[in-house]
Amino acid sequence: MDYKVSVIVPMYKAVRFIKPAVEGLLAQTLKELEVIIVDDCSPDDSLEKCRELYGNHERVQILAQPRNMGPGEARNTGIKAARGEYIAFVDIDDAVLKNAFEEMYNLAKEKSDADVIHSTGMILALDKSDPDSLYDVDEKDWFPITSDRYEVPKEVTVLPDDIGGRYNKWRNHGLHWMVGTKLFRTRFLRENDISFGKIRLSEDMAFCFTALFLAKTYVITPKRYYLYRISNESISRRGYTTQFFRTALYALFNVCPLARETMDRVAYFKNHPESEKGVLDFMIEILEQEFVIPVYQSLGEDAILEDGVFTNLMKEQFGENADYVTYSFFEQHRKYPPTTSSTKLLTVENMIKYRAKVEAAAKEGKA
Repeated sequence: MDYKVSVIVPMYKAVRFIKPAVEGLLAQTLKELEVIIVDDCSPDDSLEKCRELYGNHERVQILAQPRNMGPGEARNTGIKAARGEYIAFVDIDDAVLKNAFEEMYNLAKEKSDADVIHSTGMILALDKSDPDSLYDVDEKDWFPITSDRYEVPKEVTVLPDDIGGRYNKWRNHGLHWMVGTKLFRTRFLRENDISFGKIRLSEDMAFCFTALFLAKTYVITPKRYYLYRISNESISRRGYTTQFFRTALYALFNVCPLARETMDRVAYFKNHPESEKGVLDFMIEILEQEFVIPVYQSLGEDAILEDGVFTNLMKEQFGENADYVTYSFFEQHRKYPPTTSSTKLLTVENMIKYRAKVEAAAKEGKA
């Protein structure tokens, strides 16, 4: 079969989601679609279960990483194996609307084989009963949101070939970097050697940044297709640990080199050093506000230093300058006011409260 879309799904310790995820993707209205499951060395029987269910399915590829390497590297493995004309990425506990890839693929073809199709938002699925499939969530608990800000188009729009304009939109949160809300032309990714960096947080930000500034035809659609699971259970289990803090810091220290690799390939940034600085400042700000500061404040300095994870990372990254960087880091982070990551605010209760507030405001407006 000549596949139009390859959907890459990283898998790690996710037995309960395998069947609803794969069945949902195979039920897409676009039938020339393959599903690529990439197991990231799951410690449970996820891989065995996946092979049992879909090992002989002609539209499913099952790949296994040699060791746990994170979702970015799992997606890279999927990109190499993809047989489709376009590539999409879906997390195994999320889903997409049934017509998503047919509509996005057709739009890409209408727009001269677009390099990227970018959806301006997603649908938060309020998983109150913790079902395996998000299609079983009552649609009244589907909460559409717009991820993009800053002059969001109300109809399909092709971004001008104006790197400065693209930079301004991106810098103002106008082009969100969630990888699941996009469709990428396979040839475009491979010819430009676009892949996920070796970081485990915000790897999609660096990936989508590269795609944005290298794409010739970048198309924006206001339609929302991606169903993002919001579950109190999953949020509460996402506890902060020193290992997670190491992951956040490693991403912080290494996201800038990834961005520089892209900017070195785009003449605009060489001629506009202020924009280059703006990119680095923005990426650091996102990682700090979303991960580093909240985890630092939650754990406290004593816990961070106690098990040696932080100290070892500092020595690994900065060598003989580790003590100075450590001192400077703590001095700086003691100054921040209490901060909560926006991902921690994505709970069922908070979404319901927000929806009630919006509905109440709408009723007042009508009255």
